[in-house]
Amino acid sequence: MKRRPRIYYSDSQKALMWERWKQGWTLNEIGRLFDRPHTSIQQIFVRTGGIQPMARSSGFRRRLLSIATFSSSMKRRTTR
Repeated sequence: MKRRPRIYYSDSQKALMWERWKQGWTLNEIGRLFDRPHTSIQQIFVRTGGIQPMARSSGFRRRLLSIATFSSSMKRRTTR
C-alpha cells in the first residue's frame, strides 16, 4: 500500500470543514470531499475539542498601534 503525501489544509479548506461539521456531516463524508481518510480530517477537530477556534487577528498591528499611541502621549507629557 502506497503512502499518501501529507496535506496541509488552507484556512479556506478548514473553514469548509468546520461549516460541514456544524451541518452534521460525518468525518467520512468530509474526508471524501477532500479525497482523504476520516483520520486526516479528525485531527483538525481534535486539536480544539470539536469547537471551532476564533478567527485569528493580527496582534502585531495592535501592538504597533499601542506603541505609537504610547510614544505620542509621552511626547506630549514631556513638552508641557
